[in-house]
Amino acid sequence: MLDVNLVAAGAWSISNVVTMLVAIMGMIAVAFFAWKAVQRQESGDSALEAKLKADDERAAKGRREEFGDPPDQPSGTSSGKSSEN
Repeated sequence: MLDVNLVAAGAWSISNVVTMLVAIMGMIAVAFFAWKAVQRQESGDSALEAKLKADDERAAKGRREEFGDPPDQPSGTSSGKSSEN
């Protein structure tokens, strides 16, 4: 009788795993479709694009001030400082 209980417990946990996997896949699907809808809506919004560009420029200026990079240096390169400690 102990073996039957172990098999039943194993089947229950497999069922729980399958349920969790289905729930996770559903959440991923909903997130994907929401992301696509937002991207479609934002792609035609020139005012939002201008705000995002201004924010990027403001952030780049703040990084230059904080880390001392020269203003004409691209933000993707370092000023010769090693990032390894």
